[in-house]
Amino acid sequence: MPLIKTVLANDLEDLFNRNPGSSPQAAVSWARAYSAYAANAISKAGSLPVNAQANQGILIGVFTGAFNSQAAAAAAGIMAQGIMAYWQAAVWVGPVASGVTIVPGNLTLAVQLSMIFQDLGKKSPADKARELADAFDAGAKLVIVSDIPLIQPAPPIVGPIS
Repeated sequence: MPLIKTVLANDLEDLFNRNPGSSPQAAVSWARAYSAYAANAISKAGSLPVNAQANQGILIGVFTGAFNSQAAAAAAGIMAQGIMAYWQAAVWVGPVASGVTIVPGNLTLAVQLSMIFQDLGKKSPADKARELADAFDAGAKLVIVSDIPLIQPAPPIVGPIS
């Protein structure tokens, strides 16, 4: 199953509506939402990020740091770097190939997130969630995986995830 942006947007909207009571609680909720979204990724060779849920700790640390920062740009930078680290740590395994992440996503994600965080307008939880899901999804779809076919000799299969 490919990445589904609307699922991430719906999960984030639900989080905004429930309003977690503390930064640590919010960080865990955001990490669960993002890792559930990421677990549906598929490489060009059909490999899956088999440790998407196991790497959730990376995201919890990232979101905790971002939520505790005092500036939108700092929060965005922490989040972007952490999400790229999350994708870099992904192990890709499938029925015909296994691979590694060679490009961990959108290098301009920090800029996109910073703009979203600096917008203090009165937006609905749904609008905020959609903007964040759009940014996260755009970044994820620039993750490039290099899969090595299990039957050799064969060239690597390199391409973006979907």
